[in-house]
Amino acid sequence: MSQPSRALLIFCKVNGIEFEEVKIEIAKMQHRSPEFAEINPMKQVPAMVHGDFKLFESHAILIYLASAFPGVADNWYPTDVCKRAKIHSVLDWHHSNLRRGSVGYIFNASGIVLAFGLPLDPKAADEGEKLLSKSLAIIESHWLEGNGPFLLGNSQPSIADLALVCEIMQLELVDEEDRHRILSPHKKVQKSSGIICPHKPTSRAAVKATCRVLAVVFLSLLLPLSVLLLARLSIARYLLSISGDKTTWVLNLLVFLVAFSALVNCLTGSNLALLIGERRRICAAWALLFLMQACLSLGIRGTIDAEINSSAEGNNWVLQKLTDPPVAADLAMNGWAAAGVAGWWLYYLTAAVGVVRAVRGFVWVLT
Repeated sequence: MSQPSRALLIFCKVNGIEFEEVKIEIAKMQHRSPEFAEINPMKQVPAMVHGDFKLFESHAILIYLASAFPGVADNWYPTDVCKRAKIHSVLDWHHSNLRRGSVGYIFNASGIVLAFGLPLDPKAADEGEKLLSKSLAIIESHWLEGNGPFLLGNSQPSIADLALVCEIMQLELVDEEDRHRILSPHKKVQKSSGIICPHKPTSRAAVKATCRVLAVVFLSLLLPLSVLLLARLSIARYLLSISGDKTTWVLNLLVFLVAFSALVNCLTGSNLALLIGERRRICAAWALLFLMQACLSLGIRGTIDAEINSSAEGNNWVLQKLTDPPVAADLAMNGWAAAGVAGWWLYYLTAAVGVVRAVRGFVWVLT
């Protein structure tokens, strides 16, 4: 959901304004349809229909909602002309600064542009990040100047606070490390956003949370299989083994570090894991293990024997290739020692963690 649309939904829910939400699929170009153009000739979201009155541009809609509906607290859009003018100054500044920097950076850093069939633009991301950081610094030093925790030194939020906070919330679409790097220098911005955040709809991160649940489940189910196969690698002879018979501890240590780091990642739900500090590094290390697993399962096991049989009929080359049996069959034939008790323990523990996180994730999405 876009920042402008989210701000309107939050405002309506906080102030008890009844409305009907009509979802417009941007990726399907529904905002370009003739029907939507009758509401907003600019063919952009959000737009509003109140009776026979049609309105577009999020700031204009916020002002209209705060003025037209009784019961909206005065702090959102004060009746005092001077206070209103100050709010308008923030809203005007928002569009050409924070909004422009946020869109340029987040759309490219999070890969949203790919959904629209557009290529990633690293230059636009860098320029957007610079403008975004500059805008946050201005908010920190100027707009949040005063005794109150909100913009313009107010003790309660206004529609300007809502517009800016929803823009800052877009940073949740990027990696936690990048988000922390951008926001950490701006303590006032974080505090102000944290006060308003309880008003945000619980569905704002549903897509991201669902993707994380799926990633954890796949990791939980696939990683132990890599561990088991690599445990087999450490006790058998392979043509392309990365370690000799006397140095299998290197491989065992590698398996332990990656598996344990992924397990910590599942348990904590954060990017940080012991000895491997970034999610991207965990994924890269796991991908390496999975690639090794695939190579082993394709038959890089045993030896390739070439036997030359000389006879009157000619020379015959006999190529013998022993394929790697499935883990289950290997365990059935050779017993628990083939894969190791530690491997099985890690399998069930990690799978259990994945199942628990999956259940918690689905409960969170449903509730």
